Amino acid sequence: MSDPFIAAPLVAVPLGLALAYLLVRYLRGRAAGWEPDRGPLPDEWWPVALTHVPVLQHLDPVERDRLLRCMRAFVGAKSFEGCDGLAVTEAMKVVIAAQACLLILHLGGPVYPGVQAILLYPGAFVAKRAGWVRHATAEASAPLAGEAHQGGEVVLAWDQVVTGGADPADGQNVVYHEFAHQLDLEDHAADGVPLLEQPLTYRGWRRILGASYDHLRERLGRHLDAGALREYGATDLAEFFAVATEAFFERPVALAAEYPELFDLLVRYYRQDPRRWFGVAPPKPGRAALREAFGPVPWGRLFLRSLVRWQVLALLGAAVVLQIAVLRGERSLRTVWRADCRARYAAAHGRADSVVVDRHVNGGGDQMVTCRELRLVKDSGAAP
Repeated sequence: MSDPFIAAPLVAVPLGLALAYLLVRYLRGRAAGWEPDRGPLPDEWWPVALTHVPVLQHLDPVERDRLLRCMRAFVGAKSFEGCDGLAVTEAMKVVIAAQACLLILHLGGPVYPGVQAILLYPGAFVAKRAGWVRHATAEASAPLAGEAHQGGEVVLAWDQVVTGGADPADGQNVVYHEFAHQLDLEDHAADGVPLLEQPLTYRGWRRILGASYDHLRERLGRHLDAGALREYGATDLAEFFAVATEAFFERPVALAAEYPELFDLLVRYYRQDPRRWFGVAPPKPGRAALREAFGPVPWGRLFLRSLVRWQVLALLGAAVVLQIAVLRGERSLRTVWRADCRARYAAAHGRADSVVVDRHVNGGGDQMVTCRELRLVKDSGAAP
């Protein structure tokens, strides 16, 4: 066998790198909000979700499985409480989770980390809590269809949840609206600007969102129809982002026609184009349009990422090859040592028969033969 002091580090290095790689993959998966696949997907939820949210029928199989995983994570991590005597069932959780997860279907990051609880009322309710909230109606004192609390609660009227999911083209969906607020609140500021990832920039987001918001206010100021967006979006930028999210998922064709820059911005943020759900194939932009929409390709960053990944793979491969080479070399060296031991033994005793070099019977006074030290067996009078 090989020397443990040589072999142990050679085994530990690639094993440690492999474990570190798996740990990073696991933590990235946890950070992304997806559960490890420890069992079959909750397929029994899919018919319930399709019944109440028919737009889901347009998802492809990959998106369907991803949505079910997100729904599983959502239902498992959030608490659901019924109010005014409403008993919350698993089907209710599934319907809410399906609509909330549709927003973040192609987003990275946790599954609404700021949301701790969903409170359900049978119908419209009056807000009973003080503090910052965002409502789905124009007046805080009026009965509400939903509200988003900065402290981690989302309050919904169940009848509005059902109505919003059943009609995918009316431009109103209380779940989309309130969970868009939760995305906005992930940076602890209700300003219509959620956390962004490159190539999106905060300056570009504020410019496009602000211009679209001003256009809606100007349109309403001239007593014109609000068009694809609801009038409530003119309240402030936070409400405008929530209302624009509703229109993006429920009136994408009209929104793209009236607010092309805003629609392209939301496509880049949500990383999906709902126009295909309504029978309109998204246009295939040319290279110039892609560059204008997404910005220049970060070749330097992509090169550095690829370089780091290849370096890790190279280190793993080199460690394995080195270990194999050392083990083979040590085995060859031991063969040479054995031959040398036998030659010296034969020269000392005039015998050239086979000798067990690693161990020599010590019963007759013979000493242990150790190849590394190249010791000779000293005959004390007994035959070897």
